[in-house]
Amino acid sequence: MKLQGQPLKAFFSFPHLFWIAGSALFLLAASSSQVSAQTIIVDENFKNSTLNPVNTNWSFGIGNAVSDPPCLTAAPLQASPPTSGSGFIPGCPITTTNAPVGATNGTIYDSPGNGALRLTPAKNDQAGFVLYNQLVPSNQGLVVSFEFYSYGGEVGADGINFFLLDGSQPIPTQAGAFGGSLGYGTNTTGANAGPGIAGGYVGVGIDEFGNYSNNNEGRVGGKVSGNVQVPDSVALRGNQASGYEYLTGSGDLGDIDFAATFITDRNAGDGVIKRTAKITLTPDNKISVEIDFGAGYQLVVPPYDLSNNVTQDSRNNLVNQTLPPTLRFGFASSTGTFTNIHEIQSLRIDTLVPPVADLSITKTDNLDIANPGDTITYTIVATNNGPAGVFGASVTDTLPIQLENATWACTATAGSICNAPTGSGNINTTVNLLPSGTATFTVTAQVKAGATGSMENTASVQLPPNSGLTDPTPDNNSATDATNLPAIAPDLAIEKTHTGTFIVGKQGVYSLSVRNLPTSGSTTGTVTVQDTLPAGLSFVSATGTNWSCSASGQVVSCTYTGGIVAPGENLPAIALRVNVDSAATGNITNSATVTTPGDDPNDPDNPNKSNNTANDPTTVNIGPITFKSVRFLRDNDNTGTLTAGDDIQYTIIVENPSSNTAAITGVVISDTIPTQLQVLRDGSNTVTIDSGFALSPNLPSTSFNGTGNSVTFTQPGTLNPGIRATLTFNARILPNSASPVANLGSVNYTGDGGNPVLTDASDSTNPTGPGSGVNPGTPGSVSSGGNVNQPNDSNADPTIINFVTPLNPSGSKSVRLAVDADGSGSLTNGDILEYTVTYTNNNSTSVISSFLVIDPLPNSLSFVPGSYIFTATNGFAAANNNTTVTANFNFNGTTDTNLSNPNATGQLGAGGGRVTIKFRVQVVAAAGTSISNQALATLNGGRLPPGSSYPTDAVSGPGDLNQGTGGGNNDPTQLVVAAGGPARLRLVKRITRVNATQYANFVPAEPADPNETAFPNFAQLLLGVPKLGGNTPLISGDEVEYTIYFLSDGGSPVNNVRFCDAIPTGTTFISDSFSPGAGILVNRAGISASLTNLADADVGTFFSSLAPLAAGNACPNQGNPDGAIIVNLGNISNIAGNNFGFVRFRIKIN
Repeated sequence: MKLQGQPLKAFFSFPHLFWIAGSALFLLAASSSQVSAQTIIVDENFKNSTLNPVNTNWSFGIGNAVSDPPCLTAAPLQASPPTSGSGFIPGCPITTTNAPVGATNGTIYDSPGNGALRLTPAKNDQAGFVLYNQLVPSNQGLVVSFEFYSYGGEVGADGINFFLLDGSQPIPTQAGAFGGSLGYGTNTTGANAGPGIAGGYVGVGIDEFGNYSNNNEGRVGGKVSGNVQVPDSVALRGNQASGYEYLTGSGDLGDIDFAATFITDRNAGDGVIKRTAKITLTPDNKISVEIDFGAGYQLVVPPYDLSNNVTQDSRNNLVNQTLPPTLRFGFASSTGTFTNIHEIQSLRIDTLVPPVADLSITKTDNLDIANPGDTITYTIVATNNGPAGVFGASVTDTLPIQLENATWACTATAGSICNAPTGSGNINTTVNLLPSGTATFTVTAQVKAGATGSMENTASVQLPPNSGLTDPTPDNNSATDATNLPAIAPDLAIEKTHTGTFIVGKQGVYSLSVRNLPTSGSTTGTVTVQDTLPAGLSFVSATGTNWSCSASGQVVSCTYTGGIVAPGENLPAIALRVNVDSAATGNITNSATVTTPGDDPNDPDNPNKSNNTANDPTTVNIGPITFKSVRFLRDNDNTGTLTAGDDIQYTIIVENPSSNTAAITGVVISDTIPTQLQVLRDGSNTVTIDSGFALSPNLPSTSFNGTGNSVTFTQPGTLNPGIRATLTFNARILPNSASPVANLGSVNYTGDGGNPVLTDASDSTNPTGPGSGVNPGTPGSVSSGGNVNQPNDSNADPTIINFVTPLNPSGSKSVRLAVDADGSGSLTNGDILEYTVTYTNNNSTSVISSFLVIDPLPNSLSFVPGSYIFTATNGFAAANNNTTVTANFNFNGTTDTNLSNPNATGQLGAGGGRVTIKFRVQVVAAAGTSISNQALATLNGGRLPPGSSYPTDAVSGPGDLNQGTGGGNNDPTQLVVAAGGPARLRLVKRITRVNATQYANFVPAEPADPNETAFPNFAQLLLGVPKLGGNTPLISGDEVEYTIYFLSDGGSPVNNVRFCDAIPTGTTFISDSFSPGAGILVNRAGISASLTNLADADVGTFFSSLAPLAAGNACPNQGNPDGAIIVNLGNISNIAGNNFGFVRFRIKIN
C-alpha cells in the first residue's frame, strides 16, 4: 500500500492546520583566481590522501542536506567531514559505502596511490560537486580526459556530470538537483525540487539510469519525453538561462556502469569497470565527447556547435549559447531512488592553443611643447597580438614629476576587461586581453606651475608572472613619449609686519614672510633676506625654520637652507626681535629685501622687482612697559590637573622705565576678560593694586563672568620713572568652557593717542620679562607653584593657559513594541520589545576614550538570543574622528551586562562619533508590573575623571513607545505591563520518521504557514516533512511516525486542551513504540515522557477501532472507525519557555 503525497490531519479543541513544502539551502564559500593560457591547466590523479600541491584550487559542496560530501578515498576516514570548503577535499565519512567494518575517525580506506575522488557513495538522493576555482580563457580550447567508475548499486543510478561554467557569473555554492539532473540541472517537482548549478554553461552528463535525457521532473527538453529513459548514455544540457535545456546526446551505449553485477571494488576484474572519457571544446565553440570502454576511444557525441544553438527558455525568451570569454569547470554527480558509487581518477585538462602572447603598447600626447598650467592628455593602447589570451597582464605608467592632478580611464574591446576602469595618479593595474583585444587608457593631467625641462613618460605592458606564457617580441612592451617645457625664472615676494606700538625700553618683534609666486619657476640658487634696521632699533635675535641668520651692525642677513623653493611655496616666517632705544621715537620705517638668482631687485630687466622689498611703518612711543602672567592657583576637583571649575591667578605689571626722565600720568589698567572665566571677588578672593593706584569704582564688587569685553580695573594713576604697579586678581574656569584661555591686558596713559600699550605674556616665574616660549600654556601642579610658561612671538603676546575639558557623552534610550504576540495592541506578557541605546560625542575636537556601555536587565525582561545589533559611526571632525568602540556579542543583560566590548574599550570619535546598539527582550511579567530600564556609560580614562559615568535619557520617536522627547534629565524608560489578550494555540503536524530514517531537518509547507516560524528554537523542534514525495513510496509493513507540535503564545494561557488524532485508514497503531505498552510520547517544554495506551493515571489513551470515545473529546468522527489517540494536555501556559511541546505516535502500513 502506498501513501505518497497524502495530506496529514490532526484535530484539537483549538484546531489549526498548516502545511509547508520546500528544502533547506546549504552554501559553500569559494574564492576565485585566474590562469592564463598554458599547455597543462590541471594534472590531478586524485589517488593520494591530499591534492596535487600544484593544483589545490578545488572547492567542494553538496546539493541537499542528506548528501555526503565529495571525498578522497585515500585520505583517512572522518566521523563528520565538512560539507563544503576550498583548497582541499576531505576524507570520506566513516559511513561511506564499503567502508571497513567498525571504521572510526582516521581509518584508512584506500592506501595512498590507490585512491579516487568519490563524488557520491551508493546512498539515496545524493548530490555533490567539485569545482576547479580558476578562470580559463575559452578561446584557447580545452581537452579534458579522466577515468571514471560507476559501481556498487543494485540497479545503477544516476551518473557523473562534467560541467563548464560562465566565468562572469557568481561562483556556485551548491550542486544542482539530485537524481536524473546529475547535480547539474534543475528539478522543479515536489519535495525533490532543487535548483540547477549556478552559472552553468554546458553540462556533459554520463548517465546510467537515463533520466538526464528526458523532460521529466521539470527538465527542459529531452531526447525522450515523460518517464522514459535513455540508459547508459551521454547527453549535453545547456546554460542556466535556457533552463539547462537538452541539446544533444547519444543512445544507449551499454556498460556505462557495473551496478547490476554487484561489483563493490573499483579494482575488481583487473580494472574492468574503469572507463575513460575525453571531452574536447574547440575555440570556435564546438564540443565533442569520446569514451574508451577498454578497446580505444569511441566518438559518442559528435562535435556540437554551441554558438549556433538558439533555444527558447521557460519564459519563451531566446537564449543563445554564445561562448563566454572565460570558463570554470568541475564535476557533479547524483543518485536518487537507485544508487551507485561514482568516482573519478587521472584528470588532465590541456589547452589547444600554444602558450604564446605577443603584447605591445603605444603612447602619445600629440604635443611637442607644453607650458605650466596646461592640461595634457596621453593615450595609451595595450594590445594582445595573440595567439593566446592573457589574463592579468600588468600595465604601468609612472608619470613625470612635472605633472599633477592626474586621472585616467580605461576601456577595452569586447571580451577583454579593464580590471580597474578608472584611477588617479600613476597607472599600476592589470587587464585581461583576448587575442586581438586592446585596452585603451586615457590619462589627463595638469602641468605644474613652474615646471621645466623635458617630460619623458614611459608606459609598459607585461605578461603576468607564472602564467606559463611567453612573449615572442618583448621589445614592443614599452613606449615613451617626450614633451618639452620652457624654463621659467622664480618670482619671490616678501612681506614684513609687526603687532601694536613699539615702546621705548621694551622689545619689539617683526615678522618677515617669503613666498614664490605660483606662476613662476623654481629657485636655482640661494635665497637671501636682508633687513637694515633704522636708528633706535638694535638686533636681539632672528629665527625661523630652515633660516640661518646673523647681524653685522644694523644689517641683518638670513639665508634659506631648506633647498629649492617650488612655485607657490610659502617659506617659514622669520621672527626678528629688536630692542627699542630712546633714539627711536615717533614714526620709523623698517625695510627688508629678498633676492635669489634670476630674481634680483637691482636687475633692470626684472619684470616684477617691486615685490622683492617690503616696508613696515612703525610707531614708537614713550610709555609704560607692561607684562602679564598667569598661574594655576587651586585644584578644586582634586584631579591633579587644571580643569573647568579650578581657579587661576593673573598678575599685570606696569612699569615706567628708569631711563625715562618724566612721569607717566593718566595710567589706567584694563583687561579683556574672556567668556571662559569668572573673576572672583569674595572673602577668599580679592583684587589688589599697589603703588598708590586705586581700583575703579565701576569694577563689580562681587564675582562676575567675562563677556569678551574690556573691563577697567583701576582709576587713572601716575608712575614716576623707575616705579612699577602690580595688579593681581583670581578667576575660575567656568563649566563647559573650551581650552585654552587666551587673555590680553591693556594700559592707557596720557598721550597714547587712543592706542593703549598691550600687555606682553610672561612666565609666572619671570613676570617682568618676555615669555620663554618653552611649552607655553601648560600649567605646573599647584604644589609646585602652578607656573605657566608663555610664548615669545611678539611684543604683545596674550597669556594662554591650557586646561582639560571634561567630555560628556550624550546617551539616549528608546523602546518599541517589536512583536505584539497576542495582537492586543498593548504591552502584555510574552510580547517582544526592542531597545535602542545611542551614545554620541558632541565635542568637535576631542575623542572620548576608555568608553564602555552597560545595561543590566530587570527580572521582568528576558534577552532574545541573536537579537543584538551593534553599529559604530565615525565623527565628522577633521581629526580624531575615528570611533573604535567594538561590539560584545556575549551580552545577555544578566550574566554579561556589557553592551560594548569590556576587554578592549575604545573611543568615540570627535565631531559626532557614536555607537548605536539594538537588542530585543521578551516580557516575562504579570499584568500591572512596572518595568524600568536604563543604560550607563562608564569612562575610566582619557580626559575624564576616573570612574565617571553617564546614564541614558529616555526618548521616543516615530514607532516607539511614548517616553517623551528626552528632557535631558537622565530618565530611565518606564513601561507598565497590561492585561493579556485572548488565548491562542498554534499547531503544526509533520511526518518525522519512516522506518529507521529520522528526518533531520524541517520542510516548510506550501503555501507558507506563519505558525511554523513562531516556534522556539530547540533541538526537538521543528523536524519533519508535511508529506512524502515520489522518491519515498510506502509499502505494507512500513512504519511511519507522526508528530504534532503545539505552541501557546496568546495573551492568556490555553486551558482544558484535549487532543485527538484519528489513526489513518489502512494503518495500524503501534502500541509499543516508546516502551512496552506505551505508544504515545508527549513533550512539554522540552521534557519528553512516554504514555501508556490504557485509560489510567497518565493523560494519554489509545482507543481501538469502534471503541467508545471519552466524553468531551475533540475527535472529528465520534464513530471511531479506525482508532484514535486522545491526550488531555490540560492547561498550557503562555509564558515563554513553558508554552510549547509535541505529541508523537507511530503507525504501520497494513
